[in-house]
Order: sequence, then structure tokens, then C-alpha cells
Amino acid sequence: MKTCVITGGTGFLGCHTAEAFLREGYHVRLFDTRPLDEPSLIGKVEMITGDIRDRSALDRACMGADLVIHAAAAFPTHGTAKFIYSVNVGGTENVLEAARTAGVRRVIFISSTTVYGLQEGRGQKEETFFAPIDPYAETKIIGERLFLDAWKKHHLETVILRPKTIIGPGRLGAFQILFEWIANSGAVFILGDGKNVIQLLAVEDFVSAIVLGSRAPCSGEIFHFGTNQYRTVREDLSDLIGHAGTSSRLVFIPRVPAEAILSVLYGLRLSPLAAWQYKSASQDATVNTDKAKLMFSWTPRFSNFLTMRNNYDWYVRNRTELKKKRGNTHRDVWNLKLMKILEWIS
Repeated sequence: MKTCVITGGTGFLGCHTAEAFLREGYHVRLFDTRPLDEPSLIGKVEMITGDIRDRSALDRACMGADLVIHAAAAFPTHGTAKFIYSVNVGGTENVLEAARTAGVRRVIFISSTTVYGLQEGRGQKEETFFAPIDPYAETKIIGERLFLDAWKKHHLETVILRPKTIIGPGRLGAFQILFEWIANSGAVFILGDGKNVIQLLAVEDFVSAIVLGSRAPCSGEIFHFGTNQYRTVREDLSDLIGHAGTSSRLVFIPRVPAEAILSVLYGLRLSPLAAWQYKSASQDATVNTDKAKLMFSWTPRFSNFLTMRNNYDWYVRNRTELKKKRGNTHRDVWNLKLMKILEWIS
């Protein structure tokens, strides 16, 4: 039986990826600083608790593995630039070295389209130039270069995946704020006029891409992933409110003053939204996925609306239990002070 190691394995993406590789017949080994609390996986996967900055722990995790999926990362909300670099650069170096030492066949890197910064436009290709605006994006760029070097210099099969924002059942974080507004029949705040297009990605679609990337002849390549079915922000959110059947309404906030205030509040740790989240919220932001379709035979199944609908329905079903959780990852409930802040801005 083949063994798959997933760093960041107890997170939102890690849990969905683990379920997919179990279905593929792999022995799945999760590696994370947080214990596994996903009931559907307990007893079905191997769990190793550790930090990717600890090389010896990674050596144990990679022993006997055929495939490593490197999804662990420190986000802007997790700490200082120094901390983010230590995890996302130092940790990535450790993952590659541990994988190479253990004789792992392939390592997949979960990168991000935040490497493009605030470049506005539709259909960006993998060759679009980098313009990072924060340490998280900077470290993703460095991580990609480390992966490409591992392929060129050491012939370790590496594949780099750049997904758009991934959502679906289990996703909380910033989307929980949106879902609370709708569930409470409150105002749904939009920066700008909402006529821009933001491309999302269903976790189910991205996990299928990861599985395809584990076996396709694509070493040393970089790929984009995002839905190909999207409308404007105001249209997608209006449809979601209609599905929810609440009396929520869209409220449009002037972009420039809102961004200035959110920047100050983020600096004071009063808002959980990082700069790339609120500054890109009023821009067109889509990527071209033709390369993935050609080399992976990958086609997304879910539209923006269906992806948000599935995530919202899951949230409503689990809302009472979820309120007991607190943290700053995609699987955690965030502090909702921002809801009051945006009401004040408007």
C-alpha cells in the first residue's frame, strides 16, 4: 500500500485531501501541530504531531512515504513576518530535504495566487509576474523556487499548485463572517460596487486536482485552479441570500475609506482581515486554468454560487456547535468584532 503524507493535515484542506487519498487506497499520514479532531478521519489515518520547522519530526513523518503534499503554512493572521518566514521558508526547506532523504517519489506544493498581489484582471496565466504585498505571498514565491530547484538539481518530482480561494464544507475563517450576516438577516457589506468578479474554488474540485497531480506526468510544472463558472460579486451574493431565504440586503461601502480604516484596525489586531483580503475584494481577480485542463484533464464541477451554497448550508447545520470553537485558521471561528466595525464604517 502506498503512503501519502500531508503536512497541515488537520486543517481544512488537509482533512478533505486525506479523505480523497483514503478513497484512492493510500495509507494516509497526517503531520500537523494541531491534533486531529475530524471525526470522519479518526481511526482511519495515522497522525504525527509535529512542527515543520523540526527536521527530525519530518524525517519520521516521511519515512516510507511515496507522496508528500505540503499544505502547511503560516498565514498573515498567525504572527509576525519573522514567524511566517520561519514556517513557510524554513519549514518548506525541511519538507523537501526530509522527502529527498526518505526517497519520496513526488512532493506537491500548495502555493497561492496571492503571489500576484493586487494586479487586477481576468484570466491571469501562470507566467504573470509576481507582485506580493505581504510576507505570506513573499514566502509562497520562495517556496515555489525551492520546489523548482529540488526538481532541477536533485530530480525530486515536484508539482506546484496555485489555487484561488478554496471554500466548501468545513471552511470558516472570513467566510463565517459573511454567513453570520446572512443567517442573522443582517446587512451584507461589500467594498465597492460589487460589479467585480472574484473566482472561488470548491474544495472538492481542488482535492480532485491534487489527486490528479499526484500521478500526472507534470514534474517541475506550475498550475492554476479556480472555478470557470462565476458572475459578479453582487450577483453571486444576491443568489446566496435568496437561497438562504433571509431578509439580508447588500450594503455597498466606499472602497478607499473602508480600506484605510481596515488597514489601521488590522494593525491594531482588531480585524482578522489581512491586506490582500480587503484590498482585492473590489477588484476583478480570475486566473486561466487551461494548463491544468490540458495536462491534468481537470474540469471544475462547482460554480461560485454552488460552492458558497454548500459551505453556507454546512455552516447553518453546524452553527451551534461551531460557536464553541475559536482560533485563526480556516477551520476556526473568528472573532466577530469586524461585523460591528463594518456597520460603523457604513
